[in-house]
Amino acid sequence: MNRRENGRLQKTIKVFATSAILATTLFAPIMTNNLDVHAETAQTATQFEQREFDLPGTGSFWDEAKREKRGEQKNYMPTGIYVKPNEQVTITVSGTQKIRAIIGTHQYDKEWGKEIDLSPGSNTISSPNGGVLGLDNFQSTGTVKV
Repeated sequence: MNRRENGRLQKTIKVFATSAILATTLFAPIMTNNLDVHAETAQTATQFEQREFDLPGTGSFWDEAKREKRGEQKNYMPTGIYVKPNEQVTITVSGTQKIRAIIGTHQYDKEWGKEIDLSPGSNTISSPNGGVLGLDNFQSTGTVKV
């Protein structure tokens, strides 16, 4: 090929490439606006999660804070279980001592986490905001199984 024909061919390729890029840029948003994508997850059965925790006695956090000369801090043990808003959770406490449960974190989203005293036996609890479930054995001695 001579130089003159090669120049014409390059000009034609450049015009074609520019036209293709321009058409793609202009029409891509129009084509994707008409696409409807639907995704759905289906849960076929209710899932129950059962775990067992040994909670050693941590004592009164107020007394410990005074002894260490620091601010009060509770000793909740996170369970790794997320409780949905208004979901009913049943907790069975063995032994003769009461423990405390909390659902949610302190002032993260809406309000303080909901604290609930649990007595020995079966306890059903819930929270309007939901959140992570934590447990606290505030007794001075002993271990409680949950």
